Amino acid sequence: MSRQKEKKRRAIEATLALCVKHSYHGTSMDTITAATGMSKATIYRHFGSKEALIAEALALYSEQTLSHLTQLFDDPDLSLEEKLTARFTTLEALVEASDFNGCIYQQAFNEYRNEDERIADVCVSYKQERIRLVTELLLAHDIKQAKEKATRAELVFNGLLASLEMGADPKLMSLAKQMYFEQLQLAKS
Repeated sequence: MSRQKEKKRRAIEATLALCVKHSYHGTSMDTITAATGMSKATIYRHFGSKEALIAEALALYSEQTLSHLTQLFDDPDLSLEEKLTARFTTLEALVEASDFNGCIYQQAFNEYRNEDERIADVCVSYKQERIRLVTELLLAHDIKQAKEKATRAELVFNGLLASLEMGADPKLMSLAKQMYFEQLQLAKS
C-alpha cells in the first residue's frame, strides 16, 4: 500500500472510531487531526470535507462487514441455523467485551439524514444489502417468501441493535434471537 493510501486509510479508521465514541457531529476535525497526525489541509485534500470522510469511512466499513457476512453465509460447513446464529454470537461477544456502542449506520443516519445525502445513502444501502444477503441465504435453502421473512427478521435484528445501545441487557439477546427465528419460521437452534 502506498504511503498516501496508508494515510488515507488511517484517517478513515480513526474517524470511524472517534465517531463511534463521540458521535459524528461530536467529532471535530481537530480531534481527527490529533488522532491521525495529519493536518486539516491534508485531510481536506484527500476527502474534501468531514462529511465526505465519514461517508467514505462508512462505505469502507460496510464493504468489510458485508464481505464478512457473505463469507459466513457461503460457508458450506455451516447449517442455515448456524449461519444465522453466528451473527447473534458475534454481537453478544461485542456486548460482553463492552465494544458495542450501537449501530454505526443508524447513528450516522440519525445525525445526517437531513444534512448529507451521501452519508444517508451509505447507511440505507448497508441495511438494504443485509436484507438482500439474508434473502439470498433463505432462497438457497428453499425458504418460501424469503424477502418478506428476511425483511421482518432484519427489523428484529435492527431493534435489538437499538435496544442494546440503550442498555446491554443479556435477556434481550436471547429474546431477539428467538423472535428472529420466529420471523423466518425456523426452529431456533
